[in-house]
Formats: sequence, C-alpha cells, structure tokens
Amino acid sequence: MKGQGKVTLKNNLLKKKSKEKSVTKSLAKSIAKEKILKNNFLYSTIILEGLRRNGVKNFIISPGHRCAPLVWAINYIKKRDASIISIPAIDERAGAYLALAASKASNNVAAVLICTSGTALANYYPAIIEAYRDQIPLIILSADRPLEMVNSDANQTIDQNQIYSKYSKANLNMLPADSDYPIEALVREIDQIFATAHAYPSAPIHINVPFREPLWNNQRNALLLERFVEKKLKQIYKNNFNKIVKIIRPSTYLSEIAPTATTIANAKKILIVVGRLKTTCNLKPIVEMINFLSENKITYVYYDVLSSLRYARYSLNFENDFVLNFLSEKKHSPDLILHLGGRVLSNGFYKYLTEKNKESNYILINEYPNKQDPVHRVNLKIELALDVFCLQAINYFKKINFKKVEYNKINKIEKIKLDHPDDENLIFKNLVQEISNQCFINDHILYLANSLTIRLFNRYLPNKMNIGKMNPNKNKELKIISNRGVSGIEGFMASSIGYAISSKKAVTLVIGDLAMIHDLNSLIYLNANFLKEYNLYLPPLIIIILNNFGGGIFKTLPVVNAKGEVDKHISTPHNFSFENFFKTTDVNYFSFKISQIQSLKKSIHNIYKISQESKRVINNVCVLEIITKNT
Repeated sequence: MKGQGKVTLKNNLLKKKSKEKSVTKSLAKSIAKEKILKNNFLYSTIILEGLRRNGVKNFIISPGHRCAPLVWAINYIKKRDASIISIPAIDERAGAYLALAASKASNNVAAVLICTSGTALANYYPAIIEAYRDQIPLIILSADRPLEMVNSDANQTIDQNQIYSKYSKANLNMLPADSDYPIEALVREIDQIFATAHAYPSAPIHINVPFREPLWNNQRNALLLERFVEKKLKQIYKNNFNKIVKIIRPSTYLSEIAPTATTIANAKKILIVVGRLKTTCNLKPIVEMINFLSENKITYVYYDVLSSLRYARYSLNFENDFVLNFLSEKKHSPDLILHLGGRVLSNGFYKYLTEKNKESNYILINEYPNKQDPVHRVNLKIELALDVFCLQAINYFKKINFKKVEYNKINKIEKIKLDHPDDENLIFKNLVQEISNQCFINDHILYLANSLTIRLFNRYLPNKMNIGKMNPNKNKELKIISNRGVSGIEGFMASSIGYAISSKKAVTLVIGDLAMIHDLNSLIYLNANFLKEYNLYLPPLIIIILNNFGGGIFKTLPVVNAKGEVDKHISTPHNFSFENFFKTTDVNYFSFKISQIQSLKKSIHNIYKISQESKRVINNVCVLEIITKNT
C-alpha cells in the first residue's frame, strides 16, 4: 500500500506538471495570438495614417474578412480626422471607378481602394488600366493570406504579388505584420510609395498586405487596442517622424522652350489643336498663349471637347468635310501644327493628318512620356507641363516684333461653314446644346460616357459663334470630364457619383443605354437609406440616359453593313428601359421620347428645375431617360 501511495503521488505530480505545461502552452499561444492581433492593427493604422498625412481623404472599401484590420484602422483614423470619407463598395468594379473619379475630383490626390484577398482585387482591373492610361493616381491596398498559404490551395487565395505590374508604377508586397520588419521603415516606405504614385506621370500603385489570424477580437477589447495603437503612434511620429518625406524631381526640359518658341514664331500659318487636358490643368496660360498667337499670326484653333475650352470659344469642327477641304487648300494650309495636351477625340482630325496634310511640321507639347502619335506624324515632342510651357513661351513671344495680322482672312460665310458639321441632326444638336447650357447655368460638372454619347458632344457642343449672349462671363468655363484612358463604357455612373461625393459639386452624367447596363450595380448609391447609413453626402446629380436600344455608334461604322446574327452580336439590340431599375432607388425619374425640339428643351430644363427645388432626402437626384431611335 505504501508503494502504491508513492505511485499515486508521482502520477499526480506528473498530471500537475502536464497540466501546467498545457496551461503554459495555451498561455503562450494566447500571447502569440494577441501579439499578431495587435501588430495587424498597428501596421494597418501606420499604413493608412501615413497616407492620410500625405493628403489622402477618400477611402473606398470593398467587403471581406481578410481586410478587417484595415477596416478597423480606417474607422480609428476617422475618429481622429472628420474630413476622411469612407465609402463602401459592394461591387468592386464600380468601387474602383468611384475611386478613379474621386482622385480626379481631389486635384489628382489618390483615392485608396481596400479589398480582401482572392478575386476581389481582380475586379479592380478595368479601372486600374483606365487610371494608368489617364495618369490618375490610385492606391490599392489588398489584404492577403501569408505566403505559406498562397500555393497551398487555401480558400480564397491567389498569387496577388505583382498582379497589376503591367499597369502600375510600383508594387509593394509586404511581410506579415507579425514579422520583425521595422515600423520606422514602414513609415518611410508609405511616404516613398505615395510620392511614386504622384510623381509624373501619376499612376496606380499596389500595396499587398498579408495578415495572419486572428484578424479580429471581440468588441470588449477594442478600447484596449485603440490605446495600444495610440501609444505606438505617439512613439513613432515623434522627432524627425513628425514630417513626411518630400521628393522633388525637377524638369530637364526648360532648355527646349526657346528653340521651340522660335519655330512657332517663324511659322506663317499655325493650326493649334488643344487635346484632352487634365482636370488639374491651369487653363489660363494656355488661353493667353493662343490669344496672343491669334492676334499676331494666321491661326486656326481646334478645341477638343475634353479640353474644357470648347464651350464659349471659337473652334474649328473637324467633323465637317468643309474644314478638311478648306485647310487642304494651299492658301489656307498651315505650315505648323501645334498640338497641346492629350489625344484628340475627333476622327476627322486624324483623317486630315493622314489624307489631307502630310507635310506640315507637327509639334506636340504634353507631359505624358509615352508615345502619343497614332498616325506617326509628330516631328518634335516636348514633355513638359502645358502651363509651364505656355507661360515661358508668352514671355519669349513678347520680345519678338510680330507683324500684326487679322485673325485669318476668312469671310463670314466660310467662318460659319467651318463651325457647323455638314450632316447636322437638329434633334441631337439641340439636345447637346440644351444640356451644355443647363450645366453652365446651374454650375454642373458635365461627365460624358464613352461611345456615341461623347462623340455627339464633340460634334455639336456649342462654341463662341452660336451661343450668343449665353456666356456673359468670359472667365467661366464649362468643365467636361470623361474616362478616355482606354475609352471603355463601364463604370460611368460610379465615376459620376464618386466625383460628386469627393468634389462636393453638382454633376450631370450623360450616358448611353449599354454603358448604363454595365453599371447597374451602382444604383445602390442612389438609395437614401444607404447614404444615410454611411453618412455620405451626394450633391445634386442629374443622370440623362440616351436609350437607343443598342449600340448606336456601330451604325456609324462600316460594320453597319453586317446582317443577321453578326449585327446582333456587335450592336447588341435590346428592349430594356430603365424605369423599373430606378424604382429601387429614391430618385426623381422621368422618361421622354425624343421628337419635337421644343418639348425636348422643356423636358431638360424641367429636370434641372426639379433638382433645385426637390425636397427628397436623396439630395436632388433626377434621372431623365430619353428614348431615341437607334441612330
């Protein structure tokens, strides 16, 4: 019995030690998990706080579990900075276009996209390509599984590293937050990558952040986590970490201005073409230089619809065959083409270059560093900001004694013919002019969807010749925006809503039926309860849908001759109208069958009046669906 007691005692001691060892292991595991949790939240906060300190205000968040630490950090930062806007993006593709427009509306300060792992970030791709081609900064923060799970068939896991490499300037694939990566290094890394996104040319950048679990803790410990993060931030941002890194890359092209200005000054006849301009572009020096040359040289001017200079300024219209023939005559033909800004929308202009004018010297002034010469005609390209070039060129021109000339020896009849397209469609001409005038009167940004919509505005947008007393304020311009980086038709409703929310300015979106179908998921943002839930303010918004029941632009192309199934698959005919879709929202919806010009003008005028007077909680959103024949 005595021996048996000793065995029992020994067994009890062994059990006790085993239990203590188990408790120790459990405690160690718990401590390890707590460390991972704290580091997840700390690293997320440092990343987002670093972006906020660099000026980011707009955060668009797609749903998911893996990005929970980033979402927590956004909410924490919003408590400390009331100017931060966070917008939910239930549909990732729409959310990415919303972020694209928010960046445009914020003087090209990048909006931040946050998503979970897997296919979520793949849905951002169309807008990222558009941003890359249009030089718009975007910052994509994708949550990820740690490396050991990427190639293990773990759920919702793909290889996210370098996924946007073809269409991004930088890609930062971080180590998991529980590693020994120095926090101070992370602070500087965020400063550097923000500067990279905004350094010329601006473009998207991608930060991939792997998180080990746990990703979230019970709400009871939220206050403890906030205190922990707050303490760490105070330690991190002291002394030299109070200031962000500033990176300056000076231009090396200023020496090119004088010889180029000499070439311009020596030209006998100049055709100035102002292409698509950035929303941040300073228009005043451009206008001053053009006015100076017009007063001192024989100068023809063409303003692209996306230059925001066409409205209320005299412009040639390259959709007019008379213009092409007129400029082809020896006595009128320019010996210099001066192209300012980005690509031109007009096919007529490129037709002129390839068929009517193969000899003129062609100078292109634009910041964009890549090739911008679809018909291979540029003789000299200056990669420099337009306002810098124009200011320096004006100073140079003022030192030269120009021989004063009248603005072209063009008689009144020829001038009218130069302005008007040959095949005027009065219905569409009046539609474009009435929308433009209402935007001008009511201070609306005009956001144009691609395809037939933007081409109608490029063709019929009124200018100084035919708006009469419409524009007594010569300094006021009609701001026109589109997504023309790669000219896709998706994401336009999201873009117009994102621009309105970020800029806090009224917006009119003109959109075709197929583009509208592509973006129906964005209707969620026109729901009053949804906006209220997320504390979002949507300024007055007018949506004008041009519904021709299919791809109307294809009727203007050679494919119009296709018959049967070929035509159906290309022009995509349908019988949708959008009234029932908008019944799910809280907007004022109206429809109108295009016919008489007077009733058309009245309908457009009325929706702007209703938008101003509406008491709806959705903040005066009106939709006008204009039913047209398939043009």
